[in-house]
Amino acid sequence: MNAGCRGVWCIDSPSWGGSEINLTRVLAMVSMEGVCLLHGRSINPRLAEWIVQKKIEAHSLQTGNGIRHFIGGMLQAARWIRAYPNAVFVIWAHHLDSNRWLQLALALARRRYIVVEQLIPASREPLSRSRLTVPIRRFVAGRALVTVVNARSQVDHYRSLLSLPAAASVVAIANSRDVNAIKRAGEWHRKDVRSLRRRLALPEAPIIICVARLAREKDQATLIEAVANIRFTGAPPVLVLVGEGPCRQSLEALARKKIPGRWILSGHQSDPVQWLAAADVFVLPSLSEGLPGALVEAMATGLPCIATDIPGNRDLVVDGETGLLISPGDVAGLASAIQRLLGDRRLAARLTSQGHKLVARDYDERKEGMAWRDLLVAHGLGDNA
Repeated sequence: MNAGCRGVWCIDSPSWGGSEINLTRVLAMVSMEGVCLLHGRSINPRLAEWIVQKKIEAHSLQTGNGIRHFIGGMLQAARWIRAYPNAVFVIWAHHLDSNRWLQLALALARRRYIVVEQLIPASREPLSRSRLTVPIRRFVAGRALVTVVNARSQVDHYRSLLSLPAAASVVAIANSRDVNAIKRAGEWHRKDVRSLRRRLALPEAPIIICVARLAREKDQATLIEAVANIRFTGAPPVLVLVGEGPCRQSLEALARKKIPGRWILSGHQSDPVQWLAAADVFVLPSLSEGLPGALVEAMATGLPCIATDIPGNRDLVVDGETGLLISPGDVAGLASAIQRLLGDRRLAARLTSQGHKLVARDYDERKEGMAWRDLLVAHGLGDNA
């Protein structure tokens, strides 16, 4: 064990999506000196490769979050708490129950820790699946140094969702991107869209794109249904889903049935900007979010955007100003919004311009980096944290 470890960052997601990308981005913004990493039982190969490249000390937590893992989880948590007696723990939570027993153990031991919530449900309905989630989250949040959410609209929503005590500190650090670099890349790719589409094997047709993990909470199934309901007179629109995840097979089966020959699952793309530059409309049909980096990237690239009317998305999409909002799960509403943007170029151009102005002003990585450095220094992770 590294006796000089000042910050133990903990992540339990085995996939590669927004949560993992955000973790690597934030650690790259701040110094990785004195950083150690605890990850779940399995680890995505891309994250494992990144850890090796950055020469970060990493260990695996060989336990789950379910009640049957309570004893083993608490014993393992106690082991790591003892192993790093002077470190501040940073729980990078992909969902509310991420590293549940480690969080509970840290709270019971009155250790110094920060919780970073990457994905917050839009309603209480998902919380009804476990009687333990809310009481544990309230207890953990009450004893944390601070809980960080990544959208301003999530602060009050998170407090209300969990009925947090007034003493619980909750702050927002906006999820962001290098907006100017993305804009330049998008403009470069668009210099010859036809060649770009040929290189990406995309047809000469309206392209609707979604960049997101293929998971239930992203609800690409509603998007597929909506595309099937779009009325068109020229070339039929084609749906491109960029990402990987547990719902890939079911989404493939649904696309074959609903929009045969009009869908592409590209898998994970290390450079999604070229795919965004080749598209006409970006859609994020999520049921729950933090603050979606993919939506920031789409606006920075110069795409008109449609998103669900939920906390997180609302920070970026002001309906009729920077994009269009639709109700979660609303197939007809989503189909109508897509058709509206494909058919009204002036509206699409106006939303694109205003969306880009918003992300350039408020969601550039430099601001996020400063906010993270200030927060970590304030809680004892040092000037070079």
